[in-house]
Amino acid sequence: MSVLAGTEVMLARHRPVLFIEVGPAGLTQFDSGAHALLAFLARFGYIPHALERDGAKPLTLPQLDSLLAERGYVDLLFIANSAS
Repeated sequence: MSVLAGTEVMLARHRPVLFIEVGPAGLTQFDSGAHALLAFLARFGYIPHALERDGAKPLTLPQLDSLLAERGYVDLLFIANSAS
């Protein structure tokens, strides 16, 4: 999360697509977690998406928790909601 600390203006203004590996083990080293990361990005209208063979699919928090429990980490595409 600390890598995103100074990005508020850029995220709000430019709304880039973000590709982030989300893994609790790595995030806890920086006193953060997957839910905190999602909450931070949600402030800017970002929605996490899982990459699947047929494209990017929006991911709910329970689905993310399930994937993290199964795999230990997950690569996510964060796309800003066009309505934000």
